[in-house]
Amino acid sequence: MSASAMITATRTRPLSLLIIAYFAFIAIAIPDGILNIAWTYMQTDFTVPLESLGVLLGVAMTGRLLTAFTSGSLIGRFGIARYLIGGVLLMMAGLSGYAFSPSWVTLLVAAFVAAMGAGALDAGLNTFVSAGYTTGQLNWLHAAYGVGVTLGPVVATYVIVTTGQSWRVSYWLAVIPAVIVVVLFVVTLAGWTLRSQTSAEKAAAPPASLRESLGVPLVLLGAAIFFMYGAVEIGVGNLANTLFVEGRGAPQETASFWISLYWASFTVGRIIMGFIADRFNPNVILRACMIGAVIGGAMLMLNPVPLIGFLGIAVMGFSFAPMFATLIALTPRRVGERHAPNAIGIQVGIVGIGGAGLPFIAGILSRSFGLEVIGVVLFVGTVILLVVHEVTLRRAGDA
Repeated sequence: MSASAMITATRTRPLSLLIIAYFAFIAIAIPDGILNIAWTYMQTDFTVPLESLGVLLGVAMTGRLLTAFTSGSLIGRFGIARYLIGGVLLMMAGLSGYAFSPSWVTLLVAAFVAAMGAGALDAGLNTFVSAGYTTGQLNWLHAAYGVGVTLGPVVATYVIVTTGQSWRVSYWLAVIPAVIVVVLFVVTLAGWTLRSQTSAEKAAAPPASLRESLGVPLVLLGAAIFFMYGAVEIGVGNLANTLFVEGRGAPQETASFWISLYWASFTVGRIIMGFIADRFNPNVILRACMIGAVIGGAMLMLNPVPLIGFLGIAVMGFSFAPMFATLIALTPRRVGERHAPNAIGIQVGIVGIGGAGLPFIAGILSRSFGLEVIGVVLFVGTVILLVVHEVTLRRAGDA
């Protein structure tokens, strides 16, 4: 059976719930996009060095890990509807904390709380959509994230540059769609359910323990892929503004436009993937996209003229677009059904670790080598991502 056939499924859940899930993913993503622009000004307000972005993202990553790794047990105990509502309420509290924070320490607390909420929504919605809808629709769920993270820099730029207000106002605005999501979840509460596995199904394929799964080489290779994916995808979004504005002297409006275009190309790529995910071999698509990311990374790093550097992140965004959802969809085939739940949990969580680690490394290196080292680090990251995926394909027999 072909790889594409392995991940195709027929789903029958209501379209209305899928649309709400898409809107919720937009709400999750808007604050992430705001940070792409706001960090430059937050860094000044709190008088912290560039590598503190890695600390902020690391704290947020810890919050996401907490809810991602416990999502299965919490959904089983409270039901997915209440789990999702709890997640969005936590996110609202954290975003309010961003707007109020008087110090760096309180900002970190707010980031932790907001990330717990976002992580719960991320894990819960991925669980719900992957169980009830097609692989293409799962890609569109992640395209919705791209819509939100594209809007984020626009909101922040309007608040900071156009109206001359504090970056904090951006986070107040980000609370509004979260409030709408809570209302939508409450109104449709009865529809948010998951099909329970029967006793016979559980006996036929009992889930593996986390320790067992960590002993499977393909699980570890999958984790390495997601670590590097998170490093470069999140790294571009959070470091490009500093590179363009402070390192290369670009106007803030220009940098904001290209960062928004990065996320827009990301979104367009996921929308396209939604149409073709069930029609073509996903390994071929992934390989082509990873090569595209390397090319985009080289353009950003070399930057012979400013336009090439700007176009580099657009190429990277389009290339990254289908990776997350497609890799998740391939995981059961690569590691087996028993290990898939643990493997997917590890993958979702470790993306944040990579996303926090690379900005920290780039910040440290920039002290000695200047801000241009950001482009070098991002390029090297795309090369490592491609290499690890090629090793995985050979190990899985999919090359």
